[in-house]
Amino acid sequence: MQSFIDHFYVCEDLSKLGPLDIQRFDTLQEAVTAYRTLSGDKVKALGVQNTLPRPGTLDFVQHLNGKDTLLSDCLRLPAWRNAEIQKTWSELRELLPGAQRRTIRFITPEYKDLFTLQDGESLKMRYMDGTTKTTPCFACSDGYHFYLGANQLFHICQFAEISRANGTIYMPHTSHEGERADTYEIYQVSRYSAADYRFADYGYAKDKMKASDYRHVYSGMLAKDTTLDDLYLLHNRDDRPFAHQMTSMSMSDIIVTEKAGKRTGYYVDSFGFTELPTGFERQLSKGRTQKRTEPER
Repeated sequence: MQSFIDHFYVCEDLSKLGPLDIQRFDTLQEAVTAYRTLSGDKVKALGVQNTLPRPGTLDFVQHLNGKDTLLSDCLRLPAWRNAEIQKTWSELRELLPGAQRRTIRFITPEYKDLFTLQDGESLKMRYMDGTTKTTPCFACSDGYHFYLGANQLFHICQFAEISRANGTIYMPHTSHEGERADTYEIYQVSRYSAADYRFADYGYAKDKMKASDYRHVYSGMLAKDTTLDDLYLLHNRDDRPFAHQMTSMSMSDIIVTEKAGKRTGYYVDSFGFTELPTGFERQLSKGRTQKRTEPER
């Protein structure tokens, strides 16, 4: 069986005007050795040429801003996704242990940071119908765009806006310490419920409340400094998310925040918010629709 890799190459300086100075090698180890000997003050690169009928080349690592940076294009582009290339990319990570990977920032539409993913890591998303989906993400060189899967290109703010509009929450598939995203959920008394405390204050509702009276109407991402008042204002704006699927936030609504894995429920009261007894938020969660889980792609 013919090898997919024809040869490895090292380029001395990608920023050079005119023809580039390129060396070719039969093995990855030889290419890495040559790459290391090149000056660190230039945009050097190491890559692969394939054996396809119309041969192509692809950089696996570039020296950018004084640091060796691993590129994940070989993992994203369909023509390069095969076992031989993935094995080579993994070996390169071991041969250049100091090489960094690009990162992808995930933010709110207000540009507040939520968490970061390393290039090639997967994002787990949960939609309002309960469906979950895990998809690898690939960073772009500008630091503001990324690919969700192989072909969906997003600006980081565009992704945040679409996710907010659709009530989609997301987090790293494999959470690193300090990288778990905070989220919130909104529950409203169902219009079909016989409960008589809809739009009532907590003093009236506290002895009547039942989790079965509520339905899950929204989920969202929670920045570290976002307050309950901020959420109240967001969900009362004219351009509030899910405006056609839920009413604006008002008394009797419940906000459940999840911060560092701890869930806390708050009743929207006549003035401010009243924290609910421990356990009530778990009863609400049990009633949330759970659907299928799609595998990682």
